[in-house]
Amino acid sequence: MNNKKLKCTLTYGNNTHHLSQIITGFTLLKKQTLLNLTTVFDTKIKESQIHNEIIKVEIGDKVLIYDLADGYQSFHDMQAFDNVLNNVDFYFKRSYDETQHVILKNKKKIKPLGLNYPVSCKGNPFDSFRPKSNNSASKFKEYIAFLRYYKRFHKNIYYPKFENIPSPSNEPYKILYSVRLWNPDTVKKENISKGYPNLNEFDVSRVFEKWQSNLENVTKQRIEIARSLKETFGDTLIGGISGDPYSIKMAPDLIASETITMKYNFMKLLKTNVICVSSEGLHHSIGWKFAEFVAASKAIITDKLRYSLPGDFEKNKNYLEYGNIDELINQTSSLLKDRALINQIEIKNYDYYKNYIKPDRLVLNSLKEAHIL
Repeated sequence: MNNKKLKCTLTYGNNTHHLSQIITGFTLLKKQTLLNLTTVFDTKIKESQIHNEIIKVEIGDKVLIYDLADGYQSFHDMQAFDNVLNNVDFYFKRSYDETQHVILKNKKKIKPLGLNYPVSCKGNPFDSFRPKSNNSASKFKEYIAFLRYYKRFHKNIYYPKFENIPSPSNEPYKILYSVRLWNPDTVKKENISKGYPNLNEFDVSRVFEKWQSNLENVTKQRIEIARSLKETFGDTLIGGISGDPYSIKMAPDLIASETITMKYNFMKLLKTNVICVSSEGLHHSIGWKFAEFVAASKAIITDKLRYSLPGDFEKNKNYLEYGNIDELINQTSSLLKDRALINQIEIKNYDYYKNYIKPDRLVLNSLKEAHIL
């Protein structure tokens, strides 16, 4: 097969940054002349899928799906998912748990995709302006707002800006923990009913309670971690909780400065001597910051990873693990004293990023798994 003539159509239906890494990867492979890429924006893609955090790729004679959802929160009917898989050759899932698939006849089509984070590159179609209004004056206002946002955010997430070669200075290491809180009141029954019209009233209530509980638990855990790290390590801790009305109400003493939480400033911090603490994201996901930590070749301490990753990503080699606050404090205290172990983890994560997370590499790995390249 002549790779330069390999036609590829990529279809996606929203601008959520969950999708940006995959579109960036395909765009980079196009720049490398491996693919003849066409991108299509179609909001109707959800009609043939379980949810909308989806990218559909038609390449050669195969159909690939990239699922970038946080977890399995939209999989209310596994038989319906199995039916979707009838029309797919490979289904690459960001949050992959093989125990969820054991009853499916198409389970072998589902593959772990890997870590996800918001990332872009020059010439990325994902960054295109798409007006919501048909009115010329409104379009213009939207465009001005888009340019401001693009300058402030999109250009700051070009993939090379995340990368960092392990070269620690003699400066002492600090601890970095920077998170946001989730307000459970943002979960609305009417939005669940609208998003999942096949659910009956009982199931809507069940999903509503489950999602609200998840947000409450994530918020509670993050406050507890931030407070314990601050009380134990004092000025050795950098970060805290991003400031918004809900966070200020819940944890006013833990609000971090914008000089830390703003994306560009946060990424600069990752180029310094820091040990990164991570905690579970929504729906048990491995959060975006975790991927950013690996891209920056950092030593990481995290709670248990609920989802499987491709390649040789291992506890005590790429990260240390904690199961409760006491273990977190002990692991952090020990690692601060062990510069050799810090450096070993940094090097392991540098290698893992190059082979499994860098956007073009992540997509290339999936195409090899699908026997396309």
